[in-house]
Amino acid sequence: MVAPTKTKEAQHDVTFAEGGDQHMFGQQAAGPDTPGNTGKDQKGAPGAKFAAGGSGKMFGYTPSQPQQPGRTSAR
Repeated sequence: MVAPTKTKEAQHDVTFAEGGDQHMFGQQAAGPDTPGNTGKDQKGAPGAKFAAGGSGKMFGYTPSQPQQPGRTSAR
């Protein structure tokens, strides 16, 4: 059985900074309620402004092949 160790609590003479009297954020409020809308304003997507992907094939069609003797892979 191990004897419990004694821990010493250290005390330091430290002066902490004082907080200011200004608020971090200004007053916040929600905009007017619009019936039938949830979340942000409904705007259309930018469309063709940005690059499009997925139009070409990265890899061609490669069907499965039987295992060849003496190899660890079919290809």
